[in-house]
Amino acid sequence: MKKQLIWRAHYSGFGGITHASTSLVNAMLEQGVKLKIAPLKPINATDPLVQHVAMEKELNEGFVILHQLPTVAPESDGFYCVTEFETVPEEWWMPLNNCKVLFTQSEFCKEVFERIPGMDSSKIHVVGFPIDPSFSPTGINLKHKIKNVKTGMYLQDYNFVFGSVFEWVCRKKPELMWEAFMREFPYKEYPNVGFVNKIGVPGGNYHDFRNWKNFVPKDPRIMVLNKNIDDMGDFYRSLDAYCSPTAGEGWGATLAEAMSCGIPTIGSNHSGNLDFMDKDNSYLVDVEDWSYVGNDPTNMIPLIVKPNMRWKLPKIESIQKAMREVYELKMAGKTNPKIIEAIKIKDKFSHEKIGKQIADIIPKYL
Repeated sequence: MKKQLIWRAHYSGFGGITHASTSLVNAMLEQGVKLKIAPLKPINATDPLVQHVAMEKELNEGFVILHQLPTVAPESDGFYCVTEFETVPEEWWMPLNNCKVLFTQSEFCKEVFERIPGMDSSKIHVVGFPIDPSFSPTGINLKHKIKNVKTGMYLQDYNFVFGSVFEWVCRKKPELMWEAFMREFPYKEYPNVGFVNKIGVPGGNYHDFRNWKNFVPKDPRIMVLNKNIDDMGDFYRSLDAYCSPTAGEGWGATLAEAMSCGIPTIGSNHSGNLDFMDKDNSYLVDVEDWSYVGNDPTNMIPLIVKPNMRWKLPKIESIQKAMREVYELKMAGKTNPKIIEAIKIKDKFSHEKIGKQIADIIPKYL
C-alpha cells in the first residue's frame, strides 16, 4: 500500500521559501496529485490550503517531503532544498544521503548535491519554480503609487526606473548593483533615473544585515520599500529594467517573474538562474572567480552559510555595461528584443508543467 504524500514546509509569511513551497503545492494540486501539507508554523485560517492540512496520524504514517533545510527535520523521507554556494554545510550530508528522494530547483543545485560524499545522484530530481500566471506583461502598474520620500517624485516622474526585489541576505550583494548604478548614472547628470528596491527580512532567528539602513547609499534616487505589495506583477510592470546580479542563486524566482512580466532583466552569469536565463532573453553579468565567504559576521547564517563556503561575486563594471545597454535602448525609443524571448519562460515553467513533472516522479517513491 502506497503512503500518503505529505509536503512539510512554511505556508505563511512573505519569504522566498514560503513562496516556493506554496507555489509547488498548488501546482501539484492542480495536476491532481493527492497530498497533504504539514505547516511548520500555523497558517491563516482563511488560506485555501487549510483544507489539506494533515492530521497527526497522517503525518506520522505518511511519506514526508521537507521543503526546508534538511537539518530542520533530518528524519524526513525526502527533501526539497536548494543551495546558492559551491558546497553545502557538512550537517546536511547525512540527512541528504539517508533520504529516499531529493528535489531541487536547478541543474546548478543538482551538481552541488552530487558532490556530497556518498551521494546517490539517481535520487536527485530537478524541478523548476512554477511561475504564477499573474506575472504577465499585461496588467496595471504602480508607478503612480510608489513615491520616493527623499525627492517627492513618483516612479512615473522618472525617465527611467531600475528595480530589484530581494531578501536582505548576504549573497544578494545589493551594494554592488547600487555602486554600479551610481557610477554609471551620476546623480548630477541623471537626476531622473531612479532605482526602487522592494526588500524583505529573511525568516528565522537571524538578520544578515541587522542595521540595513547603514547599507543604503545616500543617493536620494535609491528607494527602499519594506512594505508588502499585494500583487508583485504590478510592481514589476512599473519598472523599465529589473536588476538582481547576485553571488549565487538556487533558482532566482524574482528574475523569472520580472522576465515573465516583459521587463528587461539583469542577472549574474552564474548558478541556478542559468536554467532560464541566456544571452537571448536577458542581460548576463560577468562574475569573479570563486572566492570564500570569509569571516564577515554579516555573511554568517547558522547551518546555511559558513566561512569556508565559496560564491562568485558579480563584477561592478559588467553590471554598469548591462545597465547602460538597457537604458540606451529605452531612451532611443526602441523595443528591447530580449523581451520577446523572456516572456517565453512563463510557458516552460507553468504550474501545469511543473505540477505534472512532480506527478510523474513521486509515485515510484511512495
